[in-house]
Amino acid sequence: MNGRIRGTIGTGHIARVLAALAVGLAAGCATASGNSTAGRAASETSAYPWPLKPFNRPHPVRAVVGDPRTTFLHPLRGDALAGSGLFSFHDGVDIDAPNGTRVYSVVSGTVRSVTQESVVVEASDGRAFVYMHIVPAARAGQIVTAQTTVLGRVENWALELHFSEVSASGLITNPLLPGHLAPYRDTTKPIVAALVLRTHGSDTTVRPFEVRGRVDVIADAYDLPELPAKQGFATTHFEHDRFGVAPAALKWSLSTLEGRTVVRTVTAVDFRSGLPTGSLWSVYARGTYQNRAPIVPRYHKRATRARSVRRSRSETTTRGCNSDCACNLVSHAAALRRAARVN
Repeated sequence: MNGRIRGTIGTGHIARVLAALAVGLAAGCATASGNSTAGRAASETSAYPWPLKPFNRPHPVRAVVGDPRTTFLHPLRGDALAGSGLFSFHDGVDIDAPNGTRVYSVVSGTVRSVTQESVVVEASDGRAFVYMHIVPAARAGQIVTAQTTVLGRVENWALELHFSEVSASGLITNPLLPGHLAPYRDTTKPIVAALVLRTHGSDTTVRPFEVRGRVDVIADAYDLPELPAKQGFATTHFEHDRFGVAPAALKWSLSTLEGRTVVRTVTAVDFRSGLPTGSLWSVYARGTYQNRAPIVPRYHKRATRARSVRRSRSETTTRGCNSDCACNLVSHAAALRRAARVN
């Protein structure tokens, strides 16, 4: 997956634009390796286990909160990625699991709803947990016990369990935050691969030394799931795809090559605090599509290693630059699974 920050730059000629990855985490992060820290350990004392056996071992996560979900229905001028359709943010995590795998409740509580492929369990504190892509075995109103009650079995073509957490107030909660799904380990580093400049409001690419007026800056950014390892339990062949996932947070800043700050660090999106209230296109730029997206066959051809193309956006102007000014645009990305551990 390639994530892309989009910022609008104007007022002057930018001689050079550079991207740099902040490989460390946001301020307050105790470790860059994803190993447990004192703060992490303390938060996990109240965490809940995995909904699959073994409960106390991390399972492969193939999709995360904030990933784009795209169904392109009507191409625009022959381009499916520019057309209309159904678009939304992924509201949970997809856990790799073979069909037939038993799914257990992560907390004790009451089954509030059952559909043809999902079960929703409400805990005593009002939180709700959603288990999807399963053949339900529970019934509405049933009292369930954590790590004991079988809610159903995984059954879907993607060989995964979709798991979501909803707060008592009805807001999506990132299950990978401290104090939630545990144990979990992440050692991969987020990547900001490149920047692309476009004329503001269009898909016309602009060369860095020809920038004038307002332009959109698209920053490729993504994170990769953990490398497959011998788990000691059954996984699927999809685990080896390692399609890119959304960074937890995308931030950017603008400065001259001499180091003078033009625009201080701006947060384009931060999925650690939940899902944005706007539409998918308020965060991602056009051209974004999900992995294995339901669109025309070209969908896997836009990125190497079958990563989806993702773009996040924000806007600013370079009022601090003049025609003789060279500016440095710095894009900061924190991996979703990693940055979710920042307290």
